[in-house]
Amino acid sequence: MRRSLSLLGLCAALAAVVGAAPPAAAQSDEYLATIGTAGVPGTANDQFNDPVQIAFDANNGHILVADSANDRVQVFSAADFSYIATIGETNNPGSDNATLFLPDSVAVDAAHNRVLVLDTDNVRVQIFDATSFAYQSTLGGVGGSAAAGTDFNFPAGIGIDPIHGRILVADTMNNRVQIFDSTAFTYVATLGDPNGFLGSDNAHLAAPQGVAFDTKRNRFLVADTGNDRIQFFDGSSFAYLATLGGPELDLLSDNEHLGQTFAVAYDSGRDQILVVDAGNERVQAFDAGTLAYVGTIGTTAVAGTDNAHFQLPAGVAVDGPGGRILVADFLNARVQVFSAALPSNLDAAVLPGGRSVQLVNGSGTATVFATMLNSGSAALADCAIGLTDFQSPSISAPVPLSVAYQTTNPATNAVTGTPDTPVAIPAGSAQTFVLTFRAPTAQSFAEQTLAFTCNGSPAAPIVYGVNTVNLLFSSAPVPDIIALAATPSGNGVLTVPFSQNGSAAFAVATINAGAASPLTVTLDAGNAASLPLEAGLCQTNPTTGQCLAAPSTSLPVTFAAGATATFSVFVKATAPVPFDPAGSRIFMRFFDSDGIGHGSTSVAVTTD
Repeated sequence: MRRSLSLLGLCAALAAVVGAAPPAAAQSDEYLATIGTAGVPGTANDQFNDPVQIAFDANNGHILVADSANDRVQVFSAADFSYIATIGETNNPGSDNATLFLPDSVAVDAAHNRVLVLDTDNVRVQIFDATSFAYQSTLGGVGGSAAAGTDFNFPAGIGIDPIHGRILVADTMNNRVQIFDSTAFTYVATLGDPNGFLGSDNAHLAAPQGVAFDTKRNRFLVADTGNDRIQFFDGSSFAYLATLGGPELDLLSDNEHLGQTFAVAYDSGRDQILVVDAGNERVQAFDAGTLAYVGTIGTTAVAGTDNAHFQLPAGVAVDGPGGRILVADFLNARVQVFSAALPSNLDAAVLPGGRSVQLVNGSGTATVFATMLNSGSAALADCAIGLTDFQSPSISAPVPLSVAYQTTNPATNAVTGTPDTPVAIPAGSAQTFVLTFRAPTAQSFAEQTLAFTCNGSPAAPIVYGVNTVNLLFSSAPVPDIIALAATPSGNGVLTVPFSQNGSAAFAVATINAGAASPLTVTLDAGNAASLPLEAGLCQTNPTTGQCLAAPSTSLPVTFAAGATATFSVFVKATAPVPFDPAGSRIFMRFFDSDGIGHGSTSVAVTTD
């Protein structure tokens, strides 16, 4: 049993992440710092109340944050994030040139050393000197001219086209983007319907809230919020070019779809497009040339207050020289700062996905297997495994968890080498390990994340359910279900024949390494929240594979200590599921009567 878990299970888990058609997603963005206080809105200079959009001023070394509900823009040092100045008057809305009213966006016109503030409730753009912050001019305002293009209706986003010298205004409730000359402030053109009619075809927009410019390809990027997409237009002719995402009847959370696209930015350093996918609580990165998915910041469809989660992200900006990504975390009243790391050559998997153990002599020990794969063209040195700096918000741990690692022989699972000693992994090769978790008291860790690191590459990306582990240390006897899933392909990916209106199935084998207990077996889609799938499960005869009863969405099973049990899961697709092995997965989990998990396994799923 141990051999099958290590060899078959880990190979399948890795294949399901990096398999036959590996996703472009391998970017690892490391949390660096927080500006503000998570979940604590306020009016102090280092606090926010509904921060929306962010801008970076390379000329002056400033980070500017549209602190909407405080009626101001806050200015910080890009070097140490210290407070520098306030534009507007804190919590004092007004319409004169010293005050703002719910400003939603900010941009920097480097060519003219200006800060542009989209003063949303005053339906205007306020223009300030970027060094002294003195007021200079106004674009729009109450009574703005339709002929001049300044008849705004709750505009929510502003950007700069530095190639042609233009100001871009996402005129949200008019369902359009207005373009102006940045020297004369004269109207130039409109993206979307000039008369404000909304739509989902390529000639219309629906409540756009963000706008940016791709300087390498001379094109506008529009966060078409109401259509859950990014629209691309030519920077010279204003003609439609392409779409990223698209309008859907249901909010989808795989890496090919977006929901509530609040903002967009172009990262020239890495030639990427960054999209605030607020409906999925994340920021998505895409290759600017191919529009292929690159990586995710945040945890898909899961809100939270720790550094791995957001609560309604609203804005994104790139700190050019520092290579950092800044995210306005709206409901958490903060700005999160991440390093924009290069794509990783590492992938990792852990099996089993959870362990539940009883404390012995006042301490608990749980072991799992892990595999690290070097998919690069060069050997990686000093490869090691440790705990990450952030943990799940559902952790109820009063004391630290510890982990030790040691290499293993993949054919026998026998330990090799020396505990906690980094190793080298040749190019295109994998290394297997055994991980030992220890805790001195009863506690639980939900989706504990691990740092799989090597010199010469960013850390392996975290894939929830694949290289995370659920741990329970109990003072009483508990069931400990070790589960292994197998797909017909043998690579951990279940392909459902959607085009033939067919179905597919995979099998799960389990053993209870703990105490006897009645449990409920369930199915879910993990962090994807939902997938267009219909699934049912049954317990099977381990000899014949036949179901013991008709399949259902959940199943009560009494596991005796040391007992084995087998299951089948039947899946039918109601809509296409793109290949996204990190995001599109089916999980089988084992819960007790108190809703506490005691093991899990998963497979990736896609349609043909």
